[in-house]
Amino acid sequence: MIIADEVYQNNVYKKGVQFHSFRKVLNEMPSKIRDSVEVLSLNSVSKGLLGECGFRGGYMEAHNIDDFASE
Repeated sequence: MIIADEVYQNNVYKKGVQFHSFRKVLNEMPSKIRDSVEVLSLNSVSKGLLGECGFRGGYMEAHNIDDFASE
């Protein structure tokens, strides 16, 4: 499982440099890899949207997480 802290993805200021999220890179991989890797992507609305460190607001996206309840 990859736990990706992608909170600062909107804070790349160097010209010509682009942020690449783990989930985007994983989606571009061959299906054998793409369908077998679990990803938790952590993000924030307070860092990229407002840039105000005093505010707290975040979320997590889960991709390819095994359904242990069905076993």
